[in-house]
Parts: sequence; structure tokens; C-alpha cells
Amino acid sequence: MEFEPLRKQLEEAIAQGLQDLQVHVVAMHPETYRRTYEGPVVDEDVVDSYRTQRDLMKQLRQLVGSDPHSDDQPRIHWYSYVFDHSFDASMALYSDRTVQANQEGHGSRWVLREVQWKNYAQAPMPAGTQPPAGM
Repeated sequence: MEFEPLRKQLEEAIAQGLQDLQVHVVAMHPETYRRTYEGPVVDEDVVDSYRTQRDLMKQLRQLVGSDPHSDDQPRIHWYSYVFDHSFDASMALYSDRTVQANQEGHGSRWVLREVQWKNYAQAPMPAGTQPPAGM
């Protein structure tokens, strides 16, 4: 989904009284672009992934009314996962705020670990949640 339509829908909901806005972001760990099966990955792809995720975080910070330059974001929850070429998954968010990945190809499920977002450039970022062994 494009961010602009999402932003517009959320602003409309806020205007109608939405107050407790919690944002849960599930994103592929940028470094896992290096392990694609389609050929060698240039560093530009990894840099672009970091840039895209930083830009998204900045927009989300503005949307929830917090400081767009601060990493202290209790209303924004970040879940990074490890990409695999056989990874064809959907994500589910439950009422207890557990986020689960459902790998469609293998019929497996696993809980994604939340990590705190830091305003990463191309630098070490907490490892993404690995799928269960044997996939």
C-alpha cells in the first residue's frame, strides 16, 4: 500500500476522534537483500532499503504527533524479519500486540520479535527474526 492513502485515512480517523494510535511496522531487514537468489545485490539496494525505512519512520513520527527526529517512539513498534527467496508470507497482529508471520509456502508460523528502531543509516541494525529452522 502507498503511504499517502494510508496517511489520509489515518488523518480522517484522527479527525473523527481516534486517539490511541499504535503503529506496528513489519519490514524486511535491509541487510537480507544481500542474500537474494536473483543475482548479486549491489550495496545501493541495501542503502535504498535503509533510506526507505528511515523515510517511512519519519512520516510515521509526524503522523502520531511526536518528534520526527527522536528515536523514542512508544507508539511505533518495529518488527524486522529475515528475507528468504522462498519467503511468501502474510503477517497477523493480535489483540495482545503479538505479531506473527505465516509462511504460506511451508505452512509455518512464528512470532516476530519487536526491536527498537534507531535512525539507522547503512550500519548494524538488530538482526531480523529468523524463520524456524528447516524452512
